[in-house]
Parts: sequence; structure tokens; C-alpha cells
Amino acid sequence: MCIALPLTSKEKIGTWFIDITFQSENKWVMLYQIRTLNKKRFYLKMGELDDTDMRRVKEKLEVLLEFAVNRHPTEVGIEGSNPKSNLSINKT
Repeated sequence: MCIALPLTSKEKIGTWFIDITFQSENKWVMLYQIRTLNKKRFYLKMGELDDTDMRRVKEKLEVLLEFAVNRHPTEVGIEGSNPKSNLSINKT
């Protein structure tokens, strides 16, 4: 099994997106569309992220998943279920 995050070439701004460079093009990772897939379904490897972008994606995904597991969205400033909402941490 593996975790898959879809990419888009359209610029996205918000908590649930992160910009990366993939195959020399600007792309945005759509973190809210996280999926698990069986590795056997993959036929062709399209490429891989450089270490810097992979670290940034992992860090942001970990933060978002930790908030989703440990806190109610309103506790961390995520209003509603809009993936474009801004993330702000309430320090209480």
C-alpha cells in the first residue's frame, strides 16, 4: 500500500494545497484528496519529487492529519470543510 496525493497544474492557494516542482513544471498537491493505493496497480513510474519538495509535502500533510485526528477543525481555525480556508492555530 502507498499514499497518493493528486497534482494539478492550476494554481491553488489555501491550507490544503502546497506548491511543488514536478518534471520542471509548477504543480500544486491537493492534500485533501489523499488516497491509499495498492502498489500493484502502478504500471509506470512517472517520476519523483526532489528531497526538498517531498519533505515539505510530508510536513504539511502530517500537520493537517494531526489536526484532523486530535482536534476539532474549529480548534485550529479551519472553518467548515472548505479546503481553501486558511489555517491558523489557536494557542490556548
